[in-house]
Amino acid sequence: MESAGQPVKTGIAYCRTSTIAQREAETITAQTERCRRLIATHNVTLLSYGPSKDGWVSDDGVSGSLLDGRAFAKLLEDIEAGTIRPDYLVVYSLSRIARIDRTSKKMDKLQASHLAAARIQAVLIGCGVQVLEEEGPIDAASLNYGLKTLLASEEYKLIRGRTMAGKSRRLRENRYAKGGHPPYGYRQVFANGADRRHGFTLEVDPEAGPRLSQLLAWYCEGGVTHAARKATESGYPTPMADTTNRRNAAKDWTPTRWSPVSLMHIVRNVRAYLGETNLVFDGQAHSITYPALISTETYAAVERQRRTYVLKRRTTFLTTGFVDCICGEHLHERNSHDKHYARCPAGCGSMHQREFESALWAIVVCRLVQIQQHERLVMGTEDPFGPQVKAAKGRLEQARAEIGKLVDLYLADQIDKAILTERNVELDRRKLLAQAELDQLTRQREEHKSKRAGEQSIEKRVSALLQEFMRETPSLERKRAVLGDLLQGERAIIAYGKRRKGLAKNGAAMSPFVKITLPAFGDLPPLTMQSDKYLWEQLDGVVDDGTLEQIVNAGHAGIGMLVDPRINQS
Repeated sequence: MESAGQPVKTGIAYCRTSTIAQREAETITAQTERCRRLIATHNVTLLSYGPSKDGWVSDDGVSGSLLDGRAFAKLLEDIEAGTIRPDYLVVYSLSRIARIDRTSKKMDKLQASHLAAARIQAVLIGCGVQVLEEEGPIDAASLNYGLKTLLASEEYKLIRGRTMAGKSRRLRENRYAKGGHPPYGYRQVFANGADRRHGFTLEVDPEAGPRLSQLLAWYCEGGVTHAARKATESGYPTPMADTTNRRNAAKDWTPTRWSPVSLMHIVRNVRAYLGETNLVFDGQAHSITYPALISTETYAAVERQRRTYVLKRRTTFLTTGFVDCICGEHLHERNSHDKHYARCPAGCGSMHQREFESALWAIVVCRLVQIQQHERLVMGTEDPFGPQVKAAKGRLEQARAEIGKLVDLYLADQIDKAILTERNVELDRRKLLAQAELDQLTRQREEHKSKRAGEQSIEKRVSALLQEFMRETPSLERKRAVLGDLLQGERAIIAYGKRRKGLAKNGAAMSPFVKITLPAFGDLPPLTMQSDKYLWEQLDGVVDDGTLEQIVNAGHAGIGMLVDPRINQS
């Protein structure tokens, strides 16, 4: 301890925790006790500084790799400006002042971390402030300071490595280890029921959980704005209602005022409410399961509403996103002098958008009629597996009967045990083969029945669609929905006809016709149609013209120009 004749040294005490876990463990209190012992041992007088003017400055839950957001940054500015001139900066460890980030993958963060550490050291050296820690005073210009700073950085790497390993382990154990708030409707609970050492699990929030289904129902009813208005009127607390220090909050914000943006976040993350989410952490994918809040039907309804919203805002043509040229290029819609053209970017050809969409919709209607016709034909057939199942049962019963006769002969002492064993091996083999064949045929029959039930459902839906087209003109969204279901993720392929000479414009000549091919659908092969030929000439024997004739006569399908004139004369 310094003698009474020496001048008293002044100082500022600084404490910092880097994580919320450290703050909850009350390490600020532990650091304060250590700093008090250092102050008493080295006879340091704290200056009137800090929030309480008692010479103490602290940062709770703040990383030491940067100065932004730290109370220490203000202390450093005051020391540099000469507002305060302490002899010592009292900390229990040099790592509390700064740690150089050596692990981040972001270049700007690495640069900012090194610049912050260099600025801290420069200010301490320039103002003659020493660091007082448990091993005694350290001059910022000394080799010891540089070594301790390097060791602090290595310690940070070890801490980060242990943190990453712990999160990976918890994710592998189906524990929730993602930062921030859990999805709306859930809450985090300690996996061991006591503390956070073993991570968290997700459980349904008893208050917010039941409200989620109502929010999604309002969304499906009228979109995010409608759902936000209904939630506000119902007084539902928002996801951020428990956040007291909201930055950039509106002046009239209240905990029950919902924003459409909040609903959009929930809608975009709706898959997470099925009870499973996939997280990629440290290059590895982890699947986390927890109680589901919605059914697959609700999820499908939300996705339909979201797609409908996108289509209404962005799509103005039937062909957008559904058609490729035979050369492999995606079909583009080009506007020239207020006229739209369906054009191949590679210059294969071009056609007026109205004519092209008419031809495309014509082949879509023909495919629907073909599906209806095919399913009616298939549904009328008998069970194709009946004879095979009957034959397999017969072979199985025959093998069982022969085994029974063989046992009776052995019991009557008409054959010895060696003959019994030899014949029984062969009969058992036949029995097992017959049983395996019967099981396979039974599975195939059940699959066939299930498929036929699905086909019957398809036939009913197709019939309803065709009846709808006879009553009214389908909207663009309706047409696109039908075309998307028929393509099943694939593309319609077009081939432009030979260009007309003298009509070239902007590098692509107008084509007299297009040949459109829809991909295979179920058991049906690809369907091709050429726009300059009548439908009956191309679809004779492929599509029954009875239903198609009714649709054309209804005048709503938009395909009349492609139909043989005899329809209009009848």
